[in-house]
Order: sequence, then structure tokens, then C-alpha cells
Amino acid sequence: MAVEFKPMEFKEADIIGAYIDLLPDSPLPANEVFTVFQETFKDRENAVLLKDEENFHVFYFNSYDTIEEIGTAPPGFFFEKKGNTALCLVIFNPEGNQITCYLPLNFQEQKHLSFLEHLRKNGTFTIHFIAMLYGSLHKMKTLELTVPYSALEDLKA
Repeated sequence: MAVEFKPMEFKEADIIGAYIDLLPDSPLPANEVFTVFQETFKDRENAVLLKDEENFHVFYFNSYDTIEEIGTAPPGFFFEKKGNTALCLVIFNPEGNQITCYLPLNFQEQKHLSFLEHLRKNGTFTIHFIAMLYGSLHKMKTLELTVPYSALEDLKA
């Protein structure tokens, strides 16, 4: 479930850049640029949506074991629309032990609408996985994902 957080003191592109600069499997430093993650990721299956100049980035918090099981096969995408919201389901390992990431979207929030418009135009976004290890948040895998146009058709109904 996505959690709303107070306005950031840092530009979203700065947060994304600082995260990308970290080595894989390294802890997120306890400095101010990563405060948004430390304040948001209190429980598994939370997401933070950020945007840089070119792309949207989803930071997704889950358990280490779950993240490690995510394979390299392209995931399945499904959108469930209900009123002013939609739930984007990203299903990893579609042929094996399925792992589902839940990305709730609110049509009344400009950032969520921009994300959906971006998907309609470009069909891609980056997902960064974060896990809690040894009492601190750690950078895990990063995947570039492509959403099939057919999955976005579910939002038009």
C-alpha cells in the first residue's frame, strides 16, 4: 500500500540519484536524503513513487527473501479500477512461485495521473526494491519494466 508523506526537502531527482549511486546490497545511509524511505517503510509491500527528468521510479519495500525470489522473466501487469482509484498489480515469476507487488493509484492525485500518462506514452518505469536487513534499509534489485499496452486498456473501462 502506498503511503503519503509530508513534502520533501529534497528534489525527487536528487533522491533518485543518491539511491542509484549506492552500491547494490548496501544499506541506505541514515541521512536526510533518504528520510522519505525511513519514514514510509514501516511494513512490507509499501511503495513510494518518485519522478526524475525522464522517468518514474517506484521504490518498493518488501522482505529480503521475497525480493531474492523475483526472477528476470517479464512480469504480468493487471489494473483493477474502482471509482477514483486503481490498483496496479505487478506479478513476477508468472510461470513459477508468483510474487505480486501492489501499486495503488489515486486518480485525484496529480503525480499518479502523470504516472499513468507516462505509462500510456512510454510504457516503462523503474522499480527499485528495498528490504530491511540487520535493522536498516538496504538497496536490493532494480528492474526496468515495460507495461504492455493491453494491460493499460483495463483502465479505460
